[in-house]
Amino acid sequence: MIVAICFVALVLFGMPIGFAIGLAGVVGLIDMGGTQFLQIGPSKIFNGLNIFPFLAVPLRHWVVYTVVESEKQLGERELLESDYHA
Repeated sequence: MIVAICFVALVLFGMPIGFAIGLAGVVGLIDMGGTQFLQIGPSKIFNGLNIFPFLAVPLRHWVVYTVVESEKQLGERELLESDYHA
């Protein structure tokens, strides 16, 4: 119940919803187990994400993005050059 009250109060005070959700969640964690959850949480998250497939996904997206952007720039250059040779 304290999480909902905290969330509504933060939103009414004008805090963006994303930050209000995060802060209300932290308040809920502190309410459930003191600061113990805040000490254990980051290590659990890091150990859960420290798996190669999870680490490789951003690399794949970066490679695909750079290839697509370079091809887009090449296409724009060809369009500009064709205007000059017309």
